[in-house]
Amino acid sequence: MGRGLAPVALSLVVSLAACEPPPAGRPRSAVATAAASADAAPPAGPALRFLGAAEGQLDVDALAALPGAGVVQAAPPGASAPVAWRGVPLRAALQQGFGAGWRAADELLFTCLDGYQPALPVATALAGAPWLVWARADGAPFRHTLPGHAAPVALGPLYLVWPGTPPKKAQWPYQVTAVETINFSERFAGLVPAADAPAAVRAGFDVWRTHCHKCHRLQGLGGTIGPELGRPVGVLDYWQPAMLRRWLRAPQSIREGSPMPPVALNEAELDTLFAYLRDRSGTPPGQATP
Repeated sequence: MGRGLAPVALSLVVSLAACEPPPAGRPRSAVATAAASADAAPPAGPALRFLGAAEGQLDVDALAALPGAGVVQAAPPGASAPVAWRGVPLRAALQQGFGAGWRAADELLFTCLDGYQPALPVATALAGAPWLVWARADGAPFRHTLPGHAAPVALGPLYLVWPGTPPKKAQWPYQVTAVETINFSERFAGLVPAADAPAAVRAGFDVWRTHCHKCHRLQGLGGTIGPELGRPVGVLDYWQPAMLRRWLRAPQSIREGSPMPPVALNEAELDTLFAYLRDRSGTPPGQATP
């Protein structure tokens, strides 16, 4: 209770849904495109939950009562002009949920309704001025047609938007339900290569973190919007490398209607990613490397 949370908000967890490539090319899902959800009113229950050191939640009324809450102008991906949103500065929500300690964390891990799980560097959040929004100020349905989607996407419970010019590593996760302050290498220790791993494996880990982790699990760790890639059989044990390269670059050229977006990786990056996947596929689930 020493963090200034109301009794209803003892912990904060934020769930986000966003896909590769950033900021808007996220895989399509039934959750993301449900029109009924898009037109629904803001949730009456918890809109944002906090995980980790603080455990609690805030509903929309509690978020709307925080300092700075109101209306903000931000142009979402694919929009030709800014949209007016009702929300609260992300910093105010984090301060209420975690106290000042959130600034010392490495990253903010968001969780989304469809299983998308992006990590945002705290430095990026501090460099910009992102808001968590829960409605359009004009009363229109809380949805938007994002690049890569043929139909409007339901954005609630919460959507992270960036007024003005967003920082380079800004992300726009939607359908956010929870947030956690983390050190990635500690939170996902089972994904970290051994200190003496080959350089290609270590480089592949960076590629995985940037392009794959938000949507896919490896040894049970990561997003759940896409399939597990490491167990019980590693993806490279049943995919020919040449076909997997083609799949990553142009999924629709192999499977018509695939919701997976193309991933922009060069040959060297794919080589290191494959080296990393082979290395991690032999790791027992959840076991940290020495």
